[in-house]
Amino acid sequence: MKAIATKSRDGWQSENWIPLEGDTMNVGDRFLRLSTYKSDRAGLVTFATVCTKTDVGYCHAMFSDYSKRVMQSGSRCTEKSVTVQHQTALNDIEFILADARSHYAKEVAA
Repeated sequence: MKAIATKSRDGWQSENWIPLEGDTMNVGDRFLRLSTYKSDRAGLVTFATVCTKTDVGYCHAMFSDYSKRVMQSGSRCTEKSVTVQHQTALNDIEFILADARSHYAKEVAA
C-alpha cells in the first residue's frame, strides 16, 4: 500500500481503508480507516479507527469500536510530512490490524 496525500479545505491529509479480515465476530463489513491529518491540539496525527459499512455509509461506535492514535509529531502539515508519516504507519499495518482484531476478540470473550 502506498500513502498518497491530498489537499482538502483543512490542509493536507492521507487516508486508507483496509478490510478487517479475520474479524472474530465474523462481520465482513468492518474496515480499518488509517488517516493522517493536522490536529488542532497535537500537530500531525495518524489514527486507526474501525468502522462498519452500513446502507448509508460508515459507522463508528464510540467507546466500543477500535480507535487508537498510532503516531503523533509536531511537524508542520506539509504534503511531504503527511506522506512520510502515513507511509510509516502503513509499514506497520499488520501490527495495527492484529491489535484491532485482538480488541474484538476480547469483546467476544467477555
